[in-house]
Amino acid sequence: MNSDLNYEIKYLNSDVDKEIIQKYWKIDSSKIKWKYNIDEVAKMKGFKMRQLSNYIKNNSELFLKCAECNKLIGVYTQKSQIQMIEFVEKEGFICNQCYEKSNKTKIIKEYIVKEVEPKYSKEDKLNFAFKTKQWKDLNQTELEVLIKIAESTSKNEMYSKIFPNGNINNKFYWSILKRLENQNLIWVDREGKKVIYIHKHGDLYKQLLKEYPHLIIERNDIIPPKKYSFTLEKFDKKKENQPNFTGKIKLSSNIELKKNTVYDCSAWINKKDNLYIRINEE
Repeated sequence: MNSDLNYEIKYLNSDVDKEIIQKYWKIDSSKIKWKYNIDEVAKMKGFKMRQLSNYIKNNSELFLKCAECNKLIGVYTQKSQIQMIEFVEKEGFICNQCYEKSNKTKIIKEYIVKEVEPKYSKEDKLNFAFKTKQWKDLNQTELEVLIKIAESTSKNEMYSKIFPNGNINNKFYWSILKRLENQNLIWVDREGKKVIYIHKHGDLYKQLLKEYPHLIIERNDIIPPKKYSFTLEKFDKKKENQPNFTGKIKLSSNIELKKNTVYDCSAWINKKDNLYIRINEE
């Protein structure tokens, strides 16, 4: 199979850093893998991962063409949009039509009349993605979602961590899950349109904890709620400078009030003459 690489980088602005863009998109065609991961490229220029991903997305496009027929395979703005294992399975950077044509030729020559089974199972692809650390080609947001999945032990826990305010119809986060699935970092088990379970590699959490302890420790240490409320009992004050309401509260989780964040605060007296206070992040 032809493993030659046929691609073109389009620069969207005239004053871009072409060197960093070229390194980001550099592919080792002999091994069918990226030459550099995002971490490596970011460190070369002092970028953070999120900054680099946004820079590439806003300043370049990769046009990948078939090495056999020169047909355009796709236009990409992020590495995570390219399912590299697809080309590993095809043994080259070729389009689906050329791959199917090549397989049909093999079948005719061998006098085999049967459906060709996939070369790799979903479990094989999951193991391949883990072994080759495909998470290194994710942008910051995608990596954070993957970490949430790795931390979770059930579908409900995954959903509560991934989707803000419990909105499981959030298209943005479903698009991230789709990209993670395309990278074979997860395997979504579906029954029609219904998601049954999201599979992951058994050692994914352990490996991500080893490589990104700061992200995981922060997330486990601080769980910022979107809404918090508490009640203070009416205080029978004896002096003028004493409070009208007082009380002790026990937190069920850690709270983080962020600098420069706007909070919607409300307070009212309930039927027991106690003060009820609620804080919402806008």
